[in-house]
Amino acid sequence: KADEIKVFSAGTAAFDGQPASPNAIAVAKERGADLESHRASMLTRERVLEADLILTMTRSHKAQVLRMVPEAAGKTYTLKEYVTRSAENIDISDPFGQSVEVYRRCADEIEEMLKLLLEKI
Repeated sequence: KADEIKVFSAGTAAFDGQPASPNAIAVAKERGADLESHRASMLTRERVLEADLILTMTRSHKAQVLRMVPEAAGKTYTLKEYVTRSAENIDISDPFGQSVEVYRRCADEIEEMLKLLLEKI
């Protein structure tokens, strides 16, 4: 059931308390979400162990999770890998530091993958 799903976001290179980038805030606002008060959280070993499923944006992020907690291998995937069951083209590029248009394309891709994820779970 959807009300039994708990979602947590954490970064492999995030600094605790870091605000969202201006372009992320702008694109989220266009989509009806408010990131003004959002603050980043660093991924920890404890958070990895607590999770039933870990979805990353890139293979590099996935590798960082597995270096931190090798026993998380059976529950760690890139988002695209998990929903498409493909081993090709499984990264969602990080738009950090790029134009607002790149952020929009990234948001479109994430939204598409999250729709597939909801169908899957």
